[in-house]
Amino acid sequence: MVGELEKVSYEVSAMKESDYASFIQEYKDNFEKSDFDMEGHFKRRKEATLKREIVYFFK
Repeated sequence: MVGELEKVSYEVSAMKESDYASFIQEYKDNFEKSDFDMEGHFKRRKEATLKREIVYFFK
């Protein structure tokens, strides 16, 4: 029966506003510096992000 249905999925992500502001400021202050750990920055940012995937099936 699943073959007869259409599927739509949504991914919603969220982060505390204060955390988001801190990450943005950290990036703005350091992105041009050679010792800035860009990979670490984005890893921490990803870990601080909540994600939820919602899937709907319909005819």
